[in-house]
Amino acid sequence: EDWLVVAGTARSLPAVKAREMMKVDAADILDHLQVSIDGTQVEKCVLYRIRCQYRAGPRRGNTAADKEWIVHKRYSDFVCLRALMQREEQEWLNQNPGATVLPAPLPPLPPKRWLGNRSSGVILERVQGLDQFISKVLAPHNGRRGRKRLLARFLMVLSHSNEGPARS
Repeated sequence: EDWLVVAGTARSLPAVKAREMMKVDAADILDHLQVSIDGTQVEKCVLYRIRCQYRAGPRRGNTAADKEWIVHKRYSDFVCLRALMQREEQEWLNQNPGATVLPAPLPPLPPKRWLGNRSSGVILERVQGLDQFISKVLAPHNGRRGRKRLLARFLMVLSHSNEGPARS
């Protein structure tokens, strides 16, 4: 068996090759990703629990490549993501003034609340609205490359696609 030294650690070459074959492009993962907001955690702020499930499985023939991970985000993280997406879209439009195929408009976020943002009613409304936002942005017809790149970073896709499931 051949061995390769990676970061000072000797690893068998077959194991390294298998790990390299498991690496997948973020856009490919987003095309096969199921995302849902399945809970919240209320402390100093409200954290929304986002369950990400990448199913390479039967369609792709490699159930070992299936991954699942959890990401926790605040409402303000979604606001920042949407603002970054808007800025990226505006830059794209400025660079492509004669474009005839325009990106789909970004879906809205649930409204900002100054008071009562920890009440169960507001939290439930936000869970539903944020879940719809992510689902619409993730939809195949809705994704330009820049939008998908930002969403992949937000969901920590590359951190979890090349390793075992991790929590963040």
